[in-house]
Amino acid sequence: MPSTIRNTIIGATAMVLLAASPGAQARDAEDLVYIPLGEAGRILAVDPGTDAVVGAIDGLPNVHGLGVSKDGQVLVAGSLDTWASGEMQATKPAGMSDSDHDAHHGGGKAQMSHDPRTGLVSVIDPDTREAVRRIEVPGSVHHIAVASDGRFAIATHPMTGRISVVDPEDFKMIANLHVGHNPNYTAITADGKRAYVSVAGADTVEEIDTGSWRVTRTFHVGVSPEHVVLAPDERHLFVNNVGDGTISEIDLSTGDVARTIEVGGTLHGIDIAQDGRTLYVAAVDADEIAAIELASGDIRRRRLAPAPYHLARVRPGKLYVSSATESQIRVVDAASLEPTGLI
Repeated sequence: MPSTIRNTIIGATAMVLLAASPGAQARDAEDLVYIPLGEAGRILAVDPGTDAVVGAIDGLPNVHGLGVSKDGQVLVAGSLDTWASGEMQATKPAGMSDSDHDAHHGGGKAQMSHDPRTGLVSVIDPDTREAVRRIEVPGSVHHIAVASDGRFAIATHPMTGRISVVDPEDFKMIANLHVGHNPNYTAITADGKRAYVSVAGADTVEEIDTGSWRVTRTFHVGVSPEHVVLAPDERHLFVNNVGDGTISEIDLSTGDVARTIEVGGTLHGIDIAQDGRTLYVAAVDADEIAAIELASGDIRRRRLAPAPYHLARVRPGKLYVSSATESQIRVVDAASLEPTGLI
C-alpha cells in the first residue's frame, strides 16, 4: 500500500459524501481515493492520478462514513443502518475463525446491551479489500475519522447525540460519550491527542482530550455546524455553518472564533489547500464551489451544477466534488475551479 492516502467518502446512491483523511500531504501515483456507495454496500477505490476506478470492497451494509490512517493500513467504515437488539445477523468477515466469530457474537446474533438500536463499524484490510471484523456501536453511524497512526477511530451518532471510539486492532469499542444534539463531523490532530466534533444541534464544536475521552473546550460557532477541517499547521479549525451560510475560523490557541466568513447558501463540503492558504467549499443550493484566499478574504466562485455537495482535495491542485442529486464525482482544477473530468 502507499505510504499516504487521501480518503474520499461518498455515501448513499446519489454519492452525497466526500471527506478527507489525515496525513495526505505527499502524493504519488499509487495514492488511492475511497468512495463509499451507500445502499449499494460497496466502496470504490479510485486512482486520483488517472481518475480511474481500480478496485472495490463489497459486503458493507449502507456504507457511509469512512476513515483511513496516514499509512493507509487502517480503513474503517460505518453503516447508516441500525438493527434492533438481537435482530442483526452476524456474518463472519473474511479471515476470522469460526470459534472467534461465535465467541464474539454469542452464537450468531449481535449482542448490544446499552442501546436498543445497534449500529455497525467495519474494519477493512486495504490489501485484500475485505472486512476483517465488524464492531457493534450504539446507533446509526454518520461520519468516521481515524487517528493518523490508526490507534482509534471516532464515529458520530447524530440520532443519539453521542460519539463512539473503537480500537481497530482489538476490534472493541473503547469509549462512548455524549457531546450534544446531532454530532456531525470529526477532525483529529496529527498526534492524536485532540479531536474536534461539530455538533449541529447545539451550534458548537467540542474539543475532546483523547487521553481521558472528556470534552475539554466548547467553541460557539454559527448555525448548524457540520463539516470541519484543520489547517495544515493545526493552529486553526474551519467549520461550515449550514444554517447561516458562513464559515467559522477558530483560533485553537485562544479558543476564540477569529473570524466569520460570509459565503452564502447552504454550505457542505470543505477542504483546505496543502499550503494552508486557500479554503474550498461547496454551496449546494447555489450550484457553485468557492475558493477563499485566507490572507485577503477574497472569494472566487465557479458554477458547478447540479448541487455540489461534498468536496475533497485529493492531490495538490485537484479537487473531487460530489453531487447531492446525481451519481457522479466532478474532477476540478483547484486553481481555476474549472471541471476537468467526471467519475
